[in-house]
Amino acid sequence: DAMRCLMEKQINRIQVIYDHDESYSPFSQDEPHRSIRRKARKRAISMITDGQLFELVQFIRATRNVDGDVVEFGSLYGGSGAVIVEAVAHYGDRPVYLFDSFKGIPPSRYGLDCHWNGSFTDNSYASVCDAFADCDQVTVVQGNILETHQELEGPISFGYIASDTLESGEVLLNFLWPKLSPGGIVAICDYGSYPNAIPLTMYVDKFFEDKTDALIFQPHQGGFYAIKQ
Repeated sequence: DAMRCLMEKQINRIQVIYDHDESYSPFSQDEPHRSIRRKARKRAISMITDGQLFELVQFIRATRNVDGDVVEFGSLYGGSGAVIVEAVAHYGDRPVYLFDSFKGIPPSRYGLDCHWNGSFTDNSYASVCDAFADCDQVTVVQGNILETHQELEGPISFGYIASDTLESGEVLLNFLWPKLSPGGIVAICDYGSYPNAIPLTMYVDKFFEDKTDALIFQPHQGGFYAIKQ
C-alpha cells in the first residue's frame, strides 16, 4: 500500500531501500492466498510444499468458471484438500470430493507398485471428516480409490491425483480425462518424484502423448498438469 501511494502520487523525494532479507512468497504474503492458507491450516496440515499448495489455489482460480466438480484422489490427512476447499469457497462454491482408503495404499496388480503396498496408514477417516464437518459442499469418500472413483457421475472441472502408484494413474486418468470439462485441469502431484513414482511418471507420459486436446505443463520443481482444450 505504501509503495502504491508513492507511485500514484509521484512522490519522488523519498528514497526507497529494498530489503532482500525476506523472499517473496505470494502464498503466505498476498491476499487472497494468505487467508486461504491460514484457514486451511486450521483444518489440517499438508505434507506437500507451500509452492505446491499455491499451485492448487491457482488451479481452482483458473477453473472457477468451468463446469463440474472438484476431486482429489489421495487425501491423507486432508491438508491439500483443505487448501482446495478454502480456494473453492473463495472463488465460487462447487462440490468437492476427497477420496482416500484411510487404510493405506492397497496391494497393486503391478509388481512395479509393490513398494507402495500398505503405505500411509497413519491417517483417520473420522479426523478428516471432522475437519470438513462445517462444509456442506465437501464429501469425504472412504475406500479403495480404484473402485470408489466410479461414484462420480457429473462432469469434473479439476482433478488432483496424489495417489502415487502406476495403477492409480492408469485407472484415474482414463476415468477423469473423458469426464473433464473443456478448460478443466488434471494435476498429478507425484509426477517426476524419483525413484518411487517413476512408473507413474512413465504412464502419464504415455497417456498424454496422443492427446491433441491437452495443453501440458511441468512445473520446475516437479509435478504435472494438463488443461483440456
